[in-house]
Amino acid sequence: VGTSQIQIMLSQGATLEGRVLKGGEPVTMGFVAIPNKWCITGEDGSYRISGLSGGNYRIQFGEVIFNEDGFQSIRGSVRNVEIGEYGVMRHDLILQTGECMIEGTVYLKPEIPAIGVGVSLGNEEGREGMETNTNTSGRYWFERLLSGTYEISANNKKQSITLRESETVTVDFQLDTQGR
Repeated sequence: VGTSQIQIMLSQGATLEGRVLKGGEPVTMGFVAIPNKWCITGEDGSYRISGLSGGNYRIQFGEVIFNEDGFQSIRGSVRNVEIGEYGVMRHDLILQTGECMIEGTVYLKPEIPAIGVGVSLGNEEGREGMETNTNTSGRYWFERLLSGTYEISANNKKQSITLRESETVTVDFQLDTQGR
C-alpha cells in the first residue's frame, strides 16, 4: 500500500511588502512599522510584514541616520494604506527628504495683529490635527510637516493649501471684526 503526502498551508492573513525609497534610491538602514509589528529594510530597501488582518493601517517608515559618534537621528514619514484580508499587498514607500512649514500672521484689521487667536491645521483626511495660538505679533507657524494637502483655519476663516516637499508657505488671515 502506497502513501501520499499532502501539504496544507493555512493562511496567516495578509502580507504587506514593497521597498522604501528616497530620491529613487533604496533606503538600506530603514524601518517599516505598523501597530504591534515592524521590520528593518534589506539592502535593496525591501520590507515584508506578514500575518496582518484586513483593514486600514497607518504605516510609519523611515531611515536611521548615523554619524561617526553613533546614532544621530531618524527621518520618517507616514502613509495610510488599506489591506485586504488575504494575499500580498505591495506598497512602495517614498521617504520625503525635506520638511515643510506653514507660517503666517492673523490680523484684526490691516497692519493690526490679532494676539492669542487659535489657528488649526488638519490634513486632507481630517486627521493629524494641530493647533497653536498667535504670538504678540499675530504670527503663527506649523513646522516639520509632510508634503500634502492641508486645511488651515483661524476664527472660522478656512483655507486649503497644498505643500510640496521642502516648501514653506505663508498664509495670512484678516479677521472679520464687523459687529464687534
